[in-house]
Amino acid sequence: MNNKKKDVNKSIPTSVKRDRRWTLLFIGDRGKTITFSNFKGVVLTTIGVLLISATVAGGFYYLYQIEKKNNAGLQNDMENLRRVVTSLRNEKDILMARLVVAESRAEEKLTKEDKPQPEQTTVKFTGIDRQAAKSSTGSQTDTQLKVAVEDFIVFHEPDINTLRVQYKVINTGSKEQPVSGKTIVVLKNTDAEQNKWLPLPSVPLVAGKPSGQWGRSFSIFNFRTMRFKINDQPGPDQFNTATVFVFSLTGDLLLEKDFAVGIKSQTISTQ
Repeated sequence: MNNKKKDVNKSIPTSVKRDRRWTLLFIGDRGKTITFSNFKGVVLTTIGVLLISATVAGGFYYLYQIEKKNNAGLQNDMENLRRVVTSLRNEKDILMARLVVAESRAEEKLTKEDKPQPEQTTVKFTGIDRQAAKSSTGSQTDTQLKVAVEDFIVFHEPDINTLRVQYKVINTGSKEQPVSGKTIVVLKNTDAEQNKWLPLPSVPLVAGKPSGQWGRSFSIFNFRTMRFKINDQPGPDQFNTATVFVFSLTGDLLLEKDFAVGIKSQTISTQ
């Protein structure tokens, strides 16, 4: 019996016992078989590729999260900088208005505010009287005079209930000879009656317009900043439009320009 068992064991090849490869068999409808002997290797390779892909995807996701946080931080910094810029602009406007107030008060200590005077009154321009001014501009007719008005601003001092108006009269013609004349600003409320309008300086209005014989006198080669003020005023909100009139010495209208009150209006306190 022992000899028979030994013969049976000898008849089985050792390669068959140790062959542990995976084989995938496909059987067709007609019994035909197809052998796929490298199935285990393909499975292991597929699993390896999936693991590598998942690792790479995880790395990209981690980098994406980092960049997302960085972008959020940059956006917050940009919003903070915008707030700072807006705050600085507001502070600049307030400081400019305060500077104008200080300049106006300093100028008032040196000179008195002009009052409406008849055309016959002598007006001095830098050491020369009106007759000298006429002679110096005799070669320049009213039709040759060209002026512009810029930098119009209205602001209010609530601590003393004072309303101030400021603008520049600019000579846009020849700079060789001065432009002399008068200017008036009329603060209006288009929804109110004309008797509630406010001319600066205080002059009579005819059909809502001043006469060329009244106003604040000036003589310029380049430009001059005109400043007006009136006390006991609640503020600029009572007006919505301002019209600046510029006349020649002969009373001819050189310029009439409207401005919207409130675009550059400032309500400040000088305390």
